[in-house]
Amino acid sequence: MQRKPLGQLLKELGYITEEQIQVALEVQQVVGGLFGEILQKLSFVSPREVAEAIAYQSGKPYIDLSQYPPSKEALRLIDKNLAKQFQVIPFQVEGNKLYLAMVNPYDLNAIDIVRRVTDKEIEIYVADTETLLKTIEIQYFLLEKPIDEEIKELIERAKAGGLGTEVPRFVELILNNAIIDRATDIHISPEDLASHIFFRIDGIMKHYYAIPKEIHNPIVSRIKVLAGMDIAEQRLPQDGSFSHTFFDEEYDLRVSTVPTAYGENVVIRVLGKNISLFNLKNLGFEENVLKELEKQFMKPQGIVLVTGPTG
Repeated sequence: MQRKPLGQLLKELGYITEEQIQVALEVQQVVGGLFGEILQKLSFVSPREVAEAIAYQSGKPYIDLSQYPPSKEALRLIDKNLAKQFQVIPFQVEGNKLYLAMVNPYDLNAIDIVRRVTDKEIEIYVADTETLLKTIEIQYFLLEKPIDEEIKELIERAKAGGLGTEVPRFVELILNNAIIDRATDIHISPEDLASHIFFRIDGIMKHYYAIPKEIHNPIVSRIKVLAGMDIAEQRLPQDGSFSHTFFDEEYDLRVSTVPTAYGENVVIRVLGKNISLFNLKNLGFEENVLKELEKQFMKPQGIVLVTGPTG
């Protein structure tokens, strides 16, 4: 069966116009290159829109790698250099089957090489270029230098005699770990015997670390300095904010402190500037419920209330 041209498919999906297709074709004749990449460079479409169209065109499922991070077991099957060269990344292993995300599902050479290197049956998914390349950089970095292990090493060091000059590094690691796990809030709560660090993920509070109470105040002071708050004031609630960058992605962090009997309680709200959202089909609705929702959304009037816990 003949493959429908990508430009025509993007037009049918409502992403571009006929005029934009003609402009992109003229540019392609001059500079060469893939049509989808030219459309992105001209800012006619987003990387995700191109990837979704290619997935539809090829009959392969689309995957948002920012929502489904690869497993370590899968990553170890392919070298980082090979992943970057062919713009592929393995994200899951099930028995003899390897699930592979790639930008170009028509690259049979890349698929064959991955099959021979891993000795696995390959299941292809389509991902957008931007997210895939970013995922390669972050996930292979974490594979070589696990943040969680470094945090636990610093906690053990703190038990033996404090963190000293490594407090800023500890705070940075906590922030990075929260971002990796898609936490919306970080809670640092002092108690009688120790201080506890919680992350709120998908609205649920999860305990991550117990730290010696001796390093609670230095950690709070470091956060208050970053947020432009008064480190000398520990008897009144305070609010502040600062920016944090992780792998070229900037995050706004809103900080609140409240005094308690055991020290200051800290809450940090993590606000990503480019966080990708689930589309309606990825929210887990039953097919009949999804169809009813889509039907309701077509109406010109009405209101939808979305309720739930913070984060």
